[in-house]
Amino acid sequence: MEVHLLAKFVLEVDNLTKVFKNRVAVDNVSFEIIKGEIFGLIGPNGAGKTTIIRMLTGLAEPTSGEIYIDGISLRKHFEKAIAKLGGIIETPELYSYMTGMENLKFFASLYPDITKEKIDEIVKLVGMEKRIYDKVRTYSLGMKQRIGIAQALLHDPKLLILDEPTNGLDPNG
Repeated sequence: MEVHLLAKFVLEVDNLTKVFKNRVAVDNVSFEIIKGEIFGLIGPNGAGKTTIIRMLTGLAEPTSGEIYIDGISLRKHFEKAIAKLGGIIETPELYSYMTGMENLKFFASLYPDITKEKIDEIVKLVGMEKRIYDKVRTYSLGMKQRIGIAQALLHDPKLLILDEPTNGLDPNG
């Protein structure tokens, strides 16, 4: 597997374009993010922000251009690249009939190195210790968002992508 020469970037986007039928949603976008850097996509509604995020997370395929996550091509080595990513796109997808802890344990089962201690640490980090054993269907939007953030952090991703992460969160969130 080749690693891109600019692996000092946790994310490199090179000439990214997305066309839907006859409409150009994203036109030749390029940028880099260095490890530890906080980066925001800001623009009016319909500017292509969510489309860019969907391409970065593999939920939409670019018409052209390249995406490298920690130096690995998302197009050529999808599984290796996407394993380095954590994220929430719009609203977190959770099983409402399960508890918050059951949701996190289920997600953690996809990664062999995540321990119960790691889950507990992340639950504390997002401030859900008191309600983690309640069914998700009883959670407010902000509580679901906290569990989604916990889910995104569990596997220590190199890159964290959050689309409207404060959606539904109270000031303590």
